[in-house]
Amino acid sequence: MNRAISFLAAAAMILFAACRPYDDSELKVIEELAVTETDIVVNDGGGLVSFNVFSGGKVDISVEGGCPDWLEADVWTLDGDGAVKLFLQPNNSWLRMAVLNVRLAGSSRMQQVRVKQKGVEQYLEADAPFSVLDGRAGGKLSFDIQTNMPTSALQRNVSYMGLEKGWITDVSIVGNQVQVTAAANPSDLCRRASCDISCVNGWGETLSVRFFITQTNFEGKAGKDLSIARLKALASEDGTVVEDDYQIEGIVVSDCSSANMDLNPALTFETVDTDYSLATAYIEGKDGSWGLRLHFASKEENLLTFGSKVVLNLYQTTLLRETDPERYSVRNVTRWNIVSSEPGAVVPVKSRTIAQLTDDDIYTYVSLKNTEFAFKEGTYADVYEPYSDKLDGWASLLVDAEGKGIYAPVNMACSWRRTGGGVPKGVGTTSGIIVHHEMPRLGDAGRYQIRVVDEEGFAQGSSGAVLKDFAYWINSYGNRNKYAAVNSRYAYDKLATIIPSNDILTSGATTAVAELRSENTVIPVSRPADPYTTANYYVNLTPDNDGTSKTYVGIGDITTTHDWFRWDETTHEVTGYNGLVFDFSTRNLSASSLTFSFDFAGGYLSASVARSWPAHWCVEYSLDGGNTYTLVRNCVTDKPYVHMRGLPYAKAFLNGQWYFTGAQAGMGFSQHHFVLPSQVLGKDNVRLRLRPYDRTIVSLPLVWTDDIEQSEIDYTTDVDIRIRFGFFYLRYR
Repeated sequence: MNRAISFLAAAAMILFAACRPYDDSELKVIEELAVTETDIVVNDGGGLVSFNVFSGGKVDISVEGGCPDWLEADVWTLDGDGAVKLFLQPNNSWLRMAVLNVRLAGSSRMQQVRVKQKGVEQYLEADAPFSVLDGRAGGKLSFDIQTNMPTSALQRNVSYMGLEKGWITDVSIVGNQVQVTAAANPSDLCRRASCDISCVNGWGETLSVRFFITQTNFEGKAGKDLSIARLKALASEDGTVVEDDYQIEGIVVSDCSSANMDLNPALTFETVDTDYSLATAYIEGKDGSWGLRLHFASKEENLLTFGSKVVLNLYQTTLLRETDPERYSVRNVTRWNIVSSEPGAVVPVKSRTIAQLTDDDIYTYVSLKNTEFAFKEGTYADVYEPYSDKLDGWASLLVDAEGKGIYAPVNMACSWRRTGGGVPKGVGTTSGIIVHHEMPRLGDAGRYQIRVVDEEGFAQGSSGAVLKDFAYWINSYGNRNKYAAVNSRYAYDKLATIIPSNDILTSGATTAVAELRSENTVIPVSRPADPYTTANYYVNLTPDNDGTSKTYVGIGDITTTHDWFRWDETTHEVTGYNGLVFDFSTRNLSASSLTFSFDFAGGYLSASVARSWPAHWCVEYSLDGGNTYTLVRNCVTDKPYVHMRGLPYAKAFLNGQWYFTGAQAGMGFSQHHFVLPSQVLGKDNVRLRLRPYDRTIVSLPLVWTDDIEQSEIDYTTDVDIRIRFGFFYLRYR
């Protein structure tokens, strides 16, 4: 009974509410207003354009500042949705723009449509932004500008460095010159200021140039001239801050527009500071006898271009000395430190062979004679492309006529590193800045490397290579110019080389002039191709082979640590090393020298089988069937071994936790080259062996760190190791 009464009461209340007059005062009005175009660009010939308006009511359209005579609209009001057609007259003058305000009537809602018409483009440019003003009695300084804007449209603004301000008394523009007038400088210190000249073009865009002015002290000096010997004496390993107006003059051999001026530091296992290279510049003495690296406070501060004569004031910069090799840098440089810069300087010509390089050549511009790429199938940076954003840079190996080698680093930010054309195939000159980089991702990059300012620094051409193929072996993992046709998902924007997966693996066998096999193992060819437990025969490649019928066998299957190191299970000592063996004859080879090259990308796409491998590898030759071996020294470092790193995976989930490969883990093919001694020529049987050199092993930790190696491998290690080689080359001169 109570439930029935409650129901009737609720029903009565509903009926009462339903009978009340409808009141919509609390409802919000939906104010709809949208336009389909906010920026419309019209050619200088004029014509008809349109845009649509979507509206919840009446719309009024007006032109900000009044409608110009070159613009007409078919409607200026709309009642709801509609189209607005605009007709523009031809334009024979400056760029011009009309801003249409599209407003919803009775509302604050408004949309703007900018109608921009092409015409004569305004410009404002300057070539020499740095200059010196005499401070002894005050005076006037002139800068040349290039502009088609009237003087009345140019704005002027002066900024000062330091506490003293107002000493620039006038900035005027006469014709195409900016004239700056200043009061005399009573101080024994220089004064510095900048002058901005700007204008707004017909599309509302600001154009500007900036001039940097250094005023000399009361004696007319812009700083004390500093000899390079004195600079080196002031520099320290901790960095010496300059507290005086010292200045030095040099020639710029870098370019602020180049992305290849320095090694960009890795900040974490997957992030790189890509601004570092852009903030780096190099200057050298007018005779090329010394070089300095300049590092600016930011990339925006670096305005230096190749071939400019520059005067640098060192006040408040830091002079840094680094050793082994000895080199000098000026850090914390800003635009205020550039006293003057004049284009058109003659860069000294320094022609060297790789063997002639010394520490005095570091940070100078050098042309290396008779160089060629040791590997001509790839690009300037043979890396695993999906992780290129996690890399600083990579390097290809150059060799010269004397058999010496040098690495040429190329940053990932260089657009020309992967155009699809590959590296030059011939021999010629490589011109660039001699640097020293620790490149732990690559391994041991040697004492010197060469950085080209742009791709034109590689002038080897497409033919005339000195090194001729005698025999070679190709792992399909590294089959750089063939894999895309097999599996297009590795094409990567015409990139000619990456590290493909093993689903591209091809196989085949043929008797060759040279044989590659695993040491101490001879198994019939009919067995499945496992290069570490099987004798494999490879393509016959003689000097007259046109290369049209090649067969590839993969080098890259899993083997365990015990297969590379032979152990005494009682003493747990290494009793020998297992390696890859190459047998061939040089009896009928007419050559002055024989070389052996290989490239390596250690590891695999799974961290579980690729987190460690032997770090040091050596090449040996034998003329008595392998009874005795003699080490061959590396052409870059002259060491008896090469240092090999690589793991083409940034991180993986392993044993329940994330496994990070570290900022020093390589992600591409490292290239290595050896010149064999003359004793191997004219012999019926020559044997080469590529093997681990010692017990040092790459050991990539689970935590990002600079130290990713351990001194020795534990004999109990039973983790499978995936070693990935690419090409093996026997070549002759």
